[in-house]
This record gives sequence, structure tokens and C-alpha cells, in this order.
Amino acid sequence: MTFEPTHGMSNSPEYATWFGIKHRCKHKDYYIKKGIKVCPEWYNDFNQFYADMGNKPTPNHTIDRINNDLGYSPDNCRWATMKEQQNNKTNNRNLTYNGITQTLTQWGIEYDLSTTCIRLRLNKGMTVKEALTTPTETWVINTNYTIDGNTKTVKEWLLEYNIKYKTFLARYSSGWDIVKAMTTPTRKKTR
Repeated sequence: MTFEPTHGMSNSPEYATWFGIKHRCKHKDYYIKKGIKVCPEWYNDFNQFYADMGNKPTPNHTIDRINNDLGYSPDNCRWATMKEQQNNKTNNRNLTYNGITQTLTQWGIEYDLSTTCIRLRLNKGMTVKEALTTPTETWVINTNYTIDGNTKTVKEWLLEYNIKYKTFLARYSSGWDIVKAMTTPTRKKTR
């Protein structure tokens, strides 16, 4: 004789989620090391989990722990989109500006800047306000640099050395010295 759950939802996405969080907390090293557990009310009772969480709003929603240091419980879980989950990761860098705290990604969307640009600006010593509000072209392209006694803007150096702006920005973002990023010839593709 096999046991059949009385809820009739063993093939539902909500049941798969409930089963998944229990499995994760019991078998994944990351969760075990951090002490992340499923609350007792949910652990042995899918019906209680379902009563607290309800249906997944869309197939794209997954369960998300609001505070990543705490376990799975009614007051710490929500159905969230991947975008919401990405903004809730513990390794996000949060910035506060005008009394609002958001991730680099959220500020980038609001100010139409890449996270790389914001991160570089902060690493170069800009304040959060400067990093978010300084126009991109003004900050990078029109900055003067002296090479071998000649002073030109980044834009002029890139034209002289035939380096595309995207190539320069990728190099600079990955930690290259600014002069090296502007002057190192690009490799030609070979077939």
C-alpha cells in the first residue's frame, strides 16, 4: 500500500517548491553551514506551507527568503521574480543616496548607468552622488590624460590608437591601467 497525500497537489509547482526547500536545507552544504532550516510548521505539513504561501503568482516566481540569514518561514518567505531575487542576494553592493538604499543594479536602471560604471566611479573615489549623477561621456571621454608629455582627452587618445570605446571600457573595468587600456593595440582575429 502506498501513501497518497490528502491534499491532491503532489504534482503542483507549490508542492515541488515545498519539497525543494526541505531537500535544500537537508542536503546542500551552503544551507547546512549557514544553519538555514525550514520552520517546524512547514517541515512536515505541506498544507500549512500552502495555506501560508498560496499559489505561485506565475510560473516565473520562485520562493525567496527576505532575510538571507534566516530560514524558511511564513514571515521570511515570499514568491518573487528572478529580478527581485537578484536584488536580494547577500553579495549585492547597496548604496544609499537621498535617503534611499538600493543595489548597484537598481541605481543603474534609475540613472541609466552600467553597474560597472558606478563601481568604477566609486573605486576611483567619487561620492555616491557623483557616481550616480555625473554624465558618462563627461566623466570618461572628456577626461585629460598625459602620455609621453602630450595631453589629450580619452576620446582623442582612443582615436589616435584606434581603440573602440567599448574595448577601452571593458579593459578599464577589468582593472587595466587607464593608459594601457587606451594604448594597447587590439588583437586581430585569425582564422
